[in-house]
Amino acid sequence: MQSSEMDELDRKILQLIKDNARLSYSEIAEQIGDISRVSVKNRMKALEESGIIRGYRTIIDPSGTGHAIKFFIETRSKRGMFEKVVDFLSSIDIIHEVHTISGRCKIIAVGYAPDPATLHGYAHRMFKILDEMEAVEEFSFDQVTITHKDDGE
Repeated sequence: MQSSEMDELDRKILQLIKDNARLSYSEIAEQIGDISRVSVKNRMKALEESGIIRGYRTIIDPSGTGHAIKFFIETRSKRGMFEKVVDFLSSIDIIHEVHTISGRCKIIAVGYAPDPATLHGYAHRMFKILDEMEAVEEFSFDQVTITHKDDGE
C-alpha cells in the first residue's frame, strides 16, 4: 500500500494511533464508527506491511529520567571523514539522534544531558577527540533554552 492508496478510514486510524498507540482495535472502531474491529485490524496490518506504520514505541520524556538539558551538535566533516564522524557521534551515550542533513552543516546530532557540568564535559571531550581525529571543518554545540513545540516524536 502506498500513501496514495490510503482512504479516509486509514487516515483516521493513523491519527488515532498517532495520538494513542495503545488503543485496541475495538476502541479504534468505536471512535471512528461504522467500522468493525476486524476491519480495523486488517487495515492496520496492511498499513504495517506496507511500511506506513513502522512500529509502536514508548516516548519517554528525558527530563523525567534526569536528562533535562537538550542539545544539538552541528558539524561538517572533512573530505573522507564523514563515516568516522557519524560513527563517533553515534557511539556517545547521551546522543540519541544523528542525522545527515542538507545545507551548510552536513551532520546534526541531538542529545540530552543531566546537568550543565556533564554537558560541558561531554562537549569539551567531543570537540577534543574530533580535533585530534582531524575529522571536522566546523563544529558547534548548542543547548536548547526554550522548547516552543514538541510533539514527542
